[in-house]
Amino acid sequence: SKAAECYQKLGDRNGLANAYLKIGDIHRDNHQYEKALDYYSKSHQLAETIGDISRQKLVSYSKTNLYERTGQYEKALKQYDITISLHQLIGDITFYSGTLFDKALLLNRMKRINEALVCFEESIVLMEQLRRQTAFSHLKKTFFLRYYKSYETVTHFMLTNGFEQKAFQYVEAMKARVFLDQLAEENETVEKGIEPDFKKKQQQLVSTLSQMARGIADENREDKKKILVEKYQETIAQFEDLLAVMRLKNPAYASLEYPEPVSVSQLQKHAVKDNQLLVRYFLGHDRAYAFLVTT
Repeated sequence: SKAAECYQKLGDRNGLANAYLKIGDIHRDNHQYEKALDYYSKSHQLAETIGDISRQKLVSYSKTNLYERTGQYEKALKQYDITISLHQLIGDITFYSGTLFDKALLLNRMKRINEALVCFEESIVLMEQLRRQTAFSHLKKTFFLRYYKSYETVTHFMLTNGFEQKAFQYVEAMKARVFLDQLAEENETVEKGIEPDFKKKQQQLVSTLSQMARGIADENREDKKKILVEKYQETIAQFEDLLAVMRLKNPAYASLEYPEPVSVSQLQKHAVKDNQLLVRYFLGHDRAYAFLVTT
């Protein structure tokens, strides 16, 4: 409250919007939900006035959390959609993916399985998009370890709800992704075949995308933020175009760049013979998964 009073005296609307949000979170965590919603409303109004979309996004997510805690699931779903639209507006893929994932968890809790499936898969697609924009294999490994639990959660959801082949696909992705990325990026033969200019350009674009993402997050004016988002999307397109050219110019790189994990049908066709049983497994954080593959 004292911080809010200080920001108010200083005429710092951005600081005041943040203070209202924090006060709202405190009331929410102390089960004072009406007071929390009141402060969220004040924060949102200020953020909207000054064009701070990032703050609006944070307020929306806090409201979503409140609705979930109080069992108001339909309101929570609507608030998730508002939060997602704000993520899309500012091009925030990281939080967009995370919000879709959280929405999928809620839909699963509500037994709306098919809708949860769509959100889970869209979230994973966005995670993979982020991974593709990470040029260096050691960063890819760090990235994937960070999201490993998400893949495991999706796998458990698939198995629980009868999507066994999809579950197998995610398990193979989890087990193979880091190794395949390292193979694609570090294989000496492949590296020798990539023109230095292409590799340099790839690294420059990754650095540019990282700087632009920070710029979008820090920009408070909505008109300027929209311009930054447009430039960010243009740079992503340049990055994807560059990868396409690299694949065309180097067949070895094309075959190793982000290869797909093996599928059930591929195993049945090439690895498993009649009267044979193939066991594929992996160890999760708190359980083990096993798949039995036959012809």
